[in-house]
Parts: sequence; C-alpha cells; structure tokens
Amino acid sequence: MSSFSLPEFNKFGVPPAPLTGEHHSESPSANTPSPNVEPQPMTSPGPSSIPQNRGFSLIELLVSMAVFAIIMLLLFQTISSSSALWTRTTGKVQAFQSARAAFEAMTRNLSQATLQNYYGYTDSSGNPVPLINPSFKLSSGNELRRNQVPTKYLRSSELHFVAGKADALLAEAGESGLETSGDAVFFQAPIGFSSDTYQLHPSMLNVCGYYVQFERDDDNAGQGTGAIPSFASSLPSGAPKTTYRYRLMEVLQPAVENGIYQSTNQEADPDGLPLFNYDLDWIKKLNLNNRTNRHVLGDNILLLVFLPKLAAEDEKVVFDELQSAGAAPAWFSAASPGNLIAPAFAYDSRSWEDSYTGSAVNRSSTANRNLVEKVIMNRLPPILEVIMVAIDDRSAQRLAEEYGGNGSSPPLQNAALRSKMNLNGAFTSADKLHDRNGVQGDLSKLEAGLDSLSLNYRIFHTELRLPGASYGE
Repeated sequence: MSSFSLPEFNKFGVPPAPLTGEHHSESPSANTPSPNVEPQPMTSPGPSSIPQNRGFSLIELLVSMAVFAIIMLLLFQTISSSSALWTRTTGKVQAFQSARAAFEAMTRNLSQATLQNYYGYTDSSGNPVPLINPSFKLSSGNELRRNQVPTKYLRSSELHFVAGKADALLAEAGESGLETSGDAVFFQAPIGFSSDTYQLHPSMLNVCGYYVQFERDDDNAGQGTGAIPSFASSLPSGAPKTTYRYRLMEVLQPAVENGIYQSTNQEADPDGLPLFNYDLDWIKKLNLNNRTNRHVLGDNILLLVFLPKLAAEDEKVVFDELQSAGAAPAWFSAASPGNLIAPAFAYDSRSWEDSYTGSAVNRSSTANRNLVEKVIMNRLPPILEVIMVAIDDRSAQRLAEEYGGNGSSPPLQNAALRSKMNLNGAFTSADKLHDRNGVQGDLSKLEAGLDSLSLNYRIFHTELRLPGASYGE
C-alpha cells in the first residue's frame, strides 16, 4: 500500500509549483526543491482589496438634516395652504348654502306673480274702472266711477304688483319702525298657502313679499325670529345671547285672509257705489310689525335690490314709438338702456294717477301717460332683475362689533361703513347699476367696498322673466 504525503509549504505559505513538462510522482520528496520555481514573497492585501465600513462625517449629517428639514418645511407649507384653502372653500359653500336656498325660493315664488288682468274700460276722464272695486278716489278728488260713459278700453286688474325702496314702501303702507335695507317687493301669486283650519285649492291666491330687515333672534313673544325658544330662559346656563342680524323676510298671507279686494278707506258715494282711495292697505293688513304673516327665509342678508325692466329689444321699440308720438320720457337714453319703466328702482302696477312715495313713473304727467298705459298700468314687468348680497356669520359678527355699537344697532346705518361699502347714493338710479362706457356701476363699487373690508360675501344675481307679464299682447 503506497503512502500519500501532503506537499510541503515554504516559509511564505506557498506550495511548490509542479515542474513544467516533467512527470513527477504523486509523492514527491518533501526536501526536494523545484529547480525552476523561484519562491515568491507573500504580500499583505492593500486597502483596495479589503472592503471597509466607512461612516458619514458630521458635516455630511448636518447637510443632509438641513436638506431634509427644508423639504419637510416646503411639504408642510403646501399641505397647510391646501388645508386652509379646503377649509375656506368648504366654509363658503356651507355658509352660503342657506342663502342660495333662500334666493331660489324667493325667485321661484316671484316667477308665479300674477295680476290676472283683463281689458276693462275707462271713465270720462280716461281712468280705468275696475269691475270688482268699481270706484277709486284719486288724490285730485276725481272718482273712477263705473256709471260714467266708457271712452276706451285699457288693461285692468284688481291685483297689485309694487316694488321699490323698502323704507318708503312700508312707510306708505303704515308699517313703521322696521329697520330695513334695500328694496322690497309685494305681489299676489297662486301658491295655495292656507292656515291649518282650511284646506284650499293649491292655486288659491296669496299675498307674498320679500324685504331685508335687521332684527334679533329671540323668541316670537319678543317679536324676534323665534330662533331661541321661549323656554331657553329657564335653562341652568341661562338663555343664549341674543344676536341681531340682517335677515331676508318672506311675507306669505293665508289665502282666506287676502285683503287685496278690500280697502279700509271707503267713503260714501252718491250713486250708492263704494269709493276707494288709492292706498296700500292690503300690505298694512299683513301686520308685519308682530310677525303675523312673515318669517325668516335667510340669515345675514345685507341687501336686496329689485329692478323691473323690459328686454333691451322691447325697450327700444317702445321708446321709438313714444318718441314718434312726441312722448318720449326725458330720463331714458338709448346709450343707457334698462331704466325705461323703473328709472328709480320703483314700479307700481296701479300707477294710474297716484303711486306710492318714491315711484318715479305715474300717469299724473301727460308726458308719462302713454308710457304708463302702454307697458306699466295693470301689467307685470316682463323682467325683474334680482340682486341679493349675503355674508357669513363671522363677517356679520365683525360688522356688528365694529359698526353696530353694542350689536343691537343696524351696522348699515353707520356713516363710516356706508362710505366704505360705497352705499351712499347707490342703487337709486337704474342707469348706474352696471358698468357702462368705462364708468364703474353701483354693483361693482359695492363689490370693491366689500373686498376692502375683507368680508366673506356672495352676491346672488339673476334676471327673472315673469311669465304672467302681458307686454306685447
């Protein structure tokens, strides 16, 4: 049995290399050096051949931390601004949801306004004689008497549509002490609203109206909005604090109480027929001071504006006809359309000879007679431009604190606030409502004033076509 021995390593730990081209035994002698191989010294591995675990220096760590902090700061600012924008947008949507709902409800009822007019006849003085209320007594003392000889046919109606400045309109109706803002409108519409006692046809006539009033939100016993129930005063924490706000009021009188066909100013007539003074007693019967027929439709409504008008093309046709007849109104200009029938934002469908205080167009002037008979008397305005300005509750609280004294005074009566909002003399002339010929209109000035006060506001604006209007027939 042959023996096997491991090759012997030299002092450098390298085994002897085999001889080239020579046969050698499997068990070479351990002491026989290889004549052709020079021993190679063993070298230690260099720094590039052995991997080293090298750490970050302090400077590198500081730079990386600074870069990371800048990235996080930019990310935080982006998220913060996005969150703030989302909050503001959501707040605006939520704050004005109720205002939009109120605006839509108001315009929906306004679109149902009617006069149910018909062709009646005039008396010997040329004044229309209603068939139901046979005689009206005008300011001049003349009576519209049915027993006189008819002279011609004109549009007639026992119903009434009236719009204009809320304070003047309600004062004429005998409703004093109401802190109002902007315009008001009162009309009749087949809404079919009734009290719980009666079940009426859904198309029965109701007296309707809209205006803005500054009032408190306590219980109804105090003639407030009813937002705070009367039992709240007995709570352990006490009654909630009463706040004052501008609110959009909706007037809706039950059909069975409709006073449009009645008048309190009846006088004796030698012919046995009742005489009626021109009045707005049907509005006075609404008893608005004690909230009998009104309720809050929207909170934080600063201003309401109504502009009755004709369509631009119809306005031009009417003006050309009046001009051909030598009866063109002096206030109208083709360069500033939109103010033919309501130059002062006032409209009265009963403007035969009288009209309520503030109405610029009535039939007492011979120059206006043709215009009134053609497109105003006993007619609805074909178009009603409606503008409503709403603010959120935080803005309302700011106005109350800064311009409302102790919060119970109407801020819009503050001269400084009215000046900042550009309300002095605004919304009194229809031709100045919108921007025209490079001149800023009242509406744009109001927006600029609201922006300067940094108020969160929304302006709702529409041109409402009244289907019940009979112009062109």
